[in-house]
Amino acid sequence: MTKSYLPNRLTGLILILCLQFICKLTIAQTISYPVPAQSVTRGLDSTLLTVQISFPACTGVSVTINLGSTNTPGLVQYIPGSVNKENGTANIAESNISDLSNPVFSIGSTTAGQTIRFTIRRRAFCGTAAATKDNVVVTGSGCSFSETNPNVNGYSLPNPAFTITPPSSLSNAEVGETYNRTVTIINGGNGCADTVGFWIKYPSGSMQLNSLSYSGTPITPQFSNGDSS
Repeated sequence: MTKSYLPNRLTGLILILCLQFICKLTIAQTISYPVPAQSVTRGLDSTLLTVQISFPACTGVSVTINLGSTNTPGLVQYIPGSVNKENGTANIAESNISDLSNPVFSIGSTTAGQTIRFTIRRRAFCGTAAATKDNVVVTGSGCSFSETNPNVNGYSLPNPAFTITPPSSLSNAEVGETYNRTVTIINGGNGCADTVGFWIKYPSGSMQLNSLSYSGTPITPQFSNGDSS
């Protein structure tokens, strides 16, 4: 019985040690998102991406974030200076932000199990898709891992969509008279806007702007030149 028992015992011990080793490897290098990525309204605001990384023992560690990885390059960009460490034992700083769609951050050297949780701000420009995601890639001497699953931590890119209804036709207008004209602008999109610009061109030499208002509040034209405002 002794001969048959010891090999089984040794096998079990080796199996436990292997499982512990695998678990340590799994825990040592992970990329997760404690908070879902915030949506970014095109051409309006900047919002947060929150990342948490657990590192193995590694030197010269850098983190590259490919912003808006599933749509046209360059249309989702990092806001310089916005990286912020929230907690953890590792440190982070901007390393190379010459390409704002692929900012690189330096971490330095890490020990197994060291973690960091940080946020960055990014903005989206017009022309981007309805949704996207940001990829996170970690590289260094002794480590290389990433999170690039297009189904993980995606976010929407809301955008405004304006419909402009011009004034109805004006007939029997008399020279020297003043007429009120109403232009209706409706935002039918799923995103907000803080500025709306439009151009009014009058029949050459026959009409000119007297005053401009929005819901009774006077508006000063940004530019006026003869028959245009």
